[in-house]
Amino acid sequence: STMPVENSRLQGFYKLSVEDRRKRLADIAGLSDEHVRAWADAELDENIADGMIENVIGRYSLPIGAATNFIIDGEHYVIPFVVEEASVVAAASNMAKRCHAKGGFVSNNTDPVMIGQIQLVDCEDAGTAAETILAAKGELIGMCDE
Repeated sequence: STMPVENSRLQGFYKLSVEDRRKRLADIAGLSDEHVRAWADAELDENIADGMIENVIGRYSLPIGAATNFIIDGEHYVIPFVVEEASVVAAASNMAKRCHAKGGFVSNNTDPVMIGQIQLVDCEDAGTAAETILAAKGELIGMCDE
């Protein structure tokens, strides 16, 4: 998930050690020690992860990097990336930095459209079952919307 922060412009972030990056993000995003420990406790060696991608803050069997400079709908974010390829985090941070001066990114989303199905197995009277379900349609949809 994203990390909302007061200002996503973290100059010199890439120059910090992995541990100092973690501390910096914990401070600006209000993360708990437990969250920060989860980044550090992984099977991939931290030095190897730091050599694989930019801005490493932890590992998740792949290195976890932090893309900086993002403003989305007027809010600043640091975006976690889990990738195995070098330059992806740097490229995302660089493009976000270029958009920073123009106010960042604006999202436009539509409401999600979901469908549901009810499967009846070994039903002796499918017609009556269907009528019963349709009669309770509003109640069933209400339960799903909770």
